[in-house]
Amino acid sequence: MEALAPVYSNRSAAFLKVNKLKQALADAKTCCELRPDWEKGWYRAGMAHEALAALGGDGAAVERAGAEKAYNKASELAPQSAELAQKSKPKRRSNKPGRAATASQGGSFSFPDAVPREAPKGERAWSTDELGRGDAAWLAATRAPSQLKGEDIGQAPEFVAAIFKAGEAVNAMGMWLGKYLALAQKQRPGKEVWFYEAPGLVALLDQGLWQALLDALGHVVMVIIGAEAQKGSNIAAAAAEAGAALAQACAGVMHNLLGPSLRAWSARQEHTQLLAAFAKVCATEGTFLTLPPGSDLAQSPEMAKFLMCAGQLLGDAEAYAALTGHAVLTRIRLNLLRAQTTAMRASSDEDKKKWKNEAESNARMLVLLLRVREAGKWEQVAEVLCDKDKAKTFHGEVAACVVQHELLAGAWPKFGYSGSVGL
Repeated sequence: MEALAPVYSNRSAAFLKVNKLKQALADAKTCCELRPDWEKGWYRAGMAHEALAALGGDGAAVERAGAEKAYNKASELAPQSAELAQKSKPKRRSNKPGRAATASQGGSFSFPDAVPREAPKGERAWSTDELGRGDAAWLAATRAPSQLKGEDIGQAPEFVAAIFKAGEAVNAMGMWLGKYLALAQKQRPGKEVWFYEAPGLVALLDQGLWQALLDALGHVVMVIIGAEAQKGSNIAAAAAEAGAALAQACAGVMHNLLGPSLRAWSARQEHTQLLAAFAKVCATEGTFLTLPPGSDLAQSPEMAKFLMCAGQLLGDAEAYAALTGHAVLTRIRLNLLRAQTTAMRASSDEDKKKWKNEAESNARMLVLLLRVREAGKWEQVAEVLCDKDKAKTFHGEVAACVVQHELLAGAWPKFGYSGSVGL
């Protein structure tokens, strides 16, 4: 049972991040019972006691005493640790009632801990690295659980640890993103650089931030299914709880990534007009976008017209930069999710079909423009997609895009993000 101590330690940390303080303390105590000579368990207990003390009330003094006792025990077990030595006395926190419980409710963004640790230094931060570029290791940790199969859950605590580490990485991204969100709340986009053009944020988006979060959210479903098949396993139960926490964290970060687009899209009319024009071109019948997968892609007049019009739009440097920029790409995601949300709420089969078709149209545009952004030019992507077999791969990506975003649209209300798409 001692091998399960890291599982309870990590789960305690996850509970603490989402303000489930009693659960965090219970898991920390279990960790200490399983492995009383491990300083990390006592450190987790101290953190949980301290957070409970910050709520105030009649039990605050008892919780502060518990925190001090736990920190001192951790320091005794690892006297060489400077960090633990500093924490052997409880940290000073606000004792106002409700402080910890409401920490995530400030502003218009809902992700827990998405509050900047230091204030942005001004609008110049958008065009510099002043706010930081994030850490590629966050994405690696977020992707790691997706490389394990759901049936592996009961095999080793390492599986659960990977899910916890992913949750910690996503929470770290949320805190980092908070610096950008704080500035976005004060600014509406004009001609100057803004949220989706900030170099630090663009760098992480180009490394696959959205896909990593969507993959992690989808993997949680496999985790929960696998856990259900292994009832009675402590590891499987821990994996399911960790998966739920990871799903909430992913949903929160994606909610916040869409927020500036939802609030300020209309401020850039040229983007709106370009996207509308490109959507009209992409709706052309008889092209690799609109024909069923596996169809022969003859050089028809329709295909020639599509290639010419798309080439004209994406051949213009400014239009190319706008259409493949993250502001437009994010707006397409938002339109996709709005269509899926509307389809879920539709009462008639006709309306459901209409909005599902709208969602698929946006998914095709999104996958296409992401490919163009990665390739660096339209002609390279168009040449590949004019091949029937290679077009099948494209349609496979579109289908996966639809499924993953539909899962996100369905998950948001469960985690309290019912207004994520503005509907």
